Amino acid sequence: MAKQREKTATGRVLHDPVKDKLRPMFPLDLSKCRTVDELVRAMGDTAFTGRQIGDAADVFETMARDKDCFIVMTLSGALTVGKMGLVFCDLIESGVIKAIVSTGALMAHGLVEATGYKHFRYNPRWATVNCSKPGTTACTIRSSRKRISTTSKK
Repeated sequence: MAKQREKTATGRVLHDPVKDKLRPMFPLDLSKCRTVDELVRAMGDTAFTGRQIGDAADVFETMARDKDCFIVMTLSGALTVGKMGLVFCDLIESGVIKAIVSTGALMAHGLVEATGYKHFRYNPRWATVNCSKPGTTACTIRSSRKRISTTSKK
């Protein structure tokens, strides 16, 4: 007969994390991280979003190394405005990404930049936003975060 685990003062029976094959977490020690790879991998031994970043990096690396894995990149939102375009190009040109499914926003913002316009960061010190200045061709305001995205050839 299997040995029963002892109950705690509250009457709970605690599991053995080693027998349950759980991985321990460790503090993120930046003094031991010399590369971005080491930092991301160390984040995988933490909690919450840090762990998700580490786990995502492991999954992505496994997919990228598997020559039979057909990776479809799905994109949405203003990633061109966020200046991620060169990352996408590198992934496509290196053969990691085989196909893309995208929203229209990404295509529209890319077209804006391909025609010579630029996107600019909002200056949080501005008290008001004036979208009618000469040379400004578009203005988008997100009232919840008070961010603005403008396009201009200047």
